[in-house]
Amino acid sequence: MAKGIGPGDAVICPGFTFHGTAEVVALVGATPIFADVQEESFNIDPHSVERAIATARQLGLKVKAVIPVDLFGQPADYDAVDKVARAENLFVLGDAAQSFGARLRNRAVGTLAHATTTSFFPAKPLGVYGDGGAVFTDDDELAEVVAAFAIMAKAVRNTIACASD
Repeated sequence: MAKGIGPGDAVICPGFTFHGTAEVVALVGATPIFADVQEESFNIDPHSVERAIATARQLGLKVKAVIPVDLFGQPADYDAVDKVARAENLFVLGDAAQSFGARLRNRAVGTLAHATTTSFFPAKPLGVYGDGGAVFTDDDELAEVVAAFAIMAKAVRNTIACASD
């Protein structure tokens, strides 16, 4: 939502991930296109990202983003993904829910993509009592938009809670 992705757009997701990765794409009306994963890490295969872009275009979709999901404490190959993303002008949204605290070439997860999400679900490395999440970015404009969505979501939850009382 913060990047204006919606109907007619595609977002590349790894084929091995929690369903929420593709679900958020569908919730904004865009189409998730699945890329293969690397056999040794189960992280998104950068070469398959190129094939997924071609598939999306064949379907008449405009590819807007790619979501590498870091698995089992291993960051995806962000250097290779970023090379494809820069060539195609794609937004990279990292998912560090299973790798928080990991590093890639001495860079911390959360600094490897345009923005990175994490989960506070109790079973995750950065788990808490309850659930929630965070978005990390050094893009001030994007941070403001994400914060505005968070404020709106809280207001909606409070309105629903008051209406049910």
